[in-house]
Amino acid sequence: MKCKFCGNEWEAEGVFCPKCGGNNAEETVEEEAVSEEAVTEEAVTEEAVTEKAVTEEAVTEEAVAEQPAIEEAAAEQPKKKGWVLGVAIACCAVLLAVVAALAWYLVNDGWVPKENDIHYKESYTVTDEQALRASDKVVATFAGEKLTNGQLQIEYWMQFYNFLEYYGSYLGYYIDLDHTKPLDQQMFEGSETTWQQTFLTMALDAWQRNIAMAKLAQKEGYVLSEESRSMLEELEASISETATANGYADATALVQADFGGGCDFEDYYSYMEQQYYGMEWYSAWIEALDPSKEDVEAYYDANAADFEASGIYKDSKPVVDVRHILIQPEGDGTVGEDGYPVYTEAAWEAARQEAFDLYFQWRDGEMTEESFAALAQEKSDDGSASVGGLYEDVFEGDMVEAFDEWIMMRVRKPGDHGVVKTQYGYHIMYFVDSTELWYYYALDEYLYDQGNQVLEAEIAEHDMKVNYKKIALAEVDFG
Repeated sequence: MKCKFCGNEWEAEGVFCPKCGGNNAEETVEEEAVSEEAVTEEAVTEEAVTEKAVTEEAVTEEAVAEQPAIEEAAAEQPKKKGWVLGVAIACCAVLLAVVAALAWYLVNDGWVPKENDIHYKESYTVTDEQALRASDKVVATFAGEKLTNGQLQIEYWMQFYNFLEYYGSYLGYYIDLDHTKPLDQQMFEGSETTWQQTFLTMALDAWQRNIAMAKLAQKEGYVLSEESRSMLEELEASISETATANGYADATALVQADFGGGCDFEDYYSYMEQQYYGMEWYSAWIEALDPSKEDVEAYYDANAADFEASGIYKDSKPVVDVRHILIQPEGDGTVGEDGYPVYTEAAWEAARQEAFDLYFQWRDGEMTEESFAALAQEKSDDGSASVGGLYEDVFEGDMVEAFDEWIMMRVRKPGDHGVVKTQYGYHIMYFVDSTELWYYYALDEYLYDQGNQVLEAEIAEHDMKVNYKKIALAEVDFG
């Protein structure tokens, strides 16, 4: 006899298949109930249900010995027994086929799990409690160092705060970012990446570079300065004092207010220690380069097209350092249509007389930059008085017209002095120094390029691994 369910053939008596147990009695299994269309040899073949799938261990001699009892039960329920068991075997065959198909796809790259990159999660935001539970989980490794979720949270929000410091005035105008709304719900312009994912990428890159700098410092045996060590030693006391003054329980409470509930003071200290050590070494290394003007000019010439595209030419006006003492006329606070204060002629004359008296006083004395700075601290009405009237890195157009014209004259040289009248009053001037604009930018780019090459070489020696699945970021309340 040949089994209608599994295709097995046997010569022994009985209508129950010794392989699958199916009831093959003609009078109990009607074609309408289980037709060849429902359970065909193609549906349940020997390939689908092999001897490995249903072995002789599954259908033992003990089971075969009980066939009379089974036949009696089958007589009472002629259709149900064979149908249920047949369907069960068919389901097993389907399940095996699905597993086999899945295995085939995995082996042959037909199905790929979600990649472990910045887009692994649409949002990394969790509650403070969840972030705190995840704070000690390692989310990245690089050059033998580990980054915990708590430390990452400091790095992440630091990137956000630095961005606001540099570009905050452009938000809503040139930069489409609303810092009062969740960062995971705002897309970075022209991309499929959220602002949260953008700052997270920046944070991971910054950590990697900081570790690279620290490794280079260690290789050179660099020792942190006494000043930096002292600041680190006093950090907890300083943060705790600030916390108490602002109504927070301790240093950790203040840190969590600024960086979210998933971190503590130890995470903040780790960040600061790494910053001090790596950046201090890097700054010292850059300063020690001291390239010649010929080196810088050669760098400019090699990249002239890029510099000129940014409006930086060799004949551009210089960048200036200057000191001044402002003597403002006395007025009643009236402002004209041009937005500048309005003074009487008598007030202007009094201011002129005072300015020239101070100018002659300085000129009759030591006539040094130091004496000028001391006089500025004592007499200037400008906000720069506290630093001796000093303005550094002044570009063409930064100051009001008359002031700007005086400092940007090509003939100007260090030590030049004079008196200039502007809309704000009389300015006693002292020219400190100037740098050619092209040289100013070329030197900066040259030093950055040299430092970047060293860092990139160190980074290339190690692999950074990030487990995006474990990253959990707590929100910060800006209300």
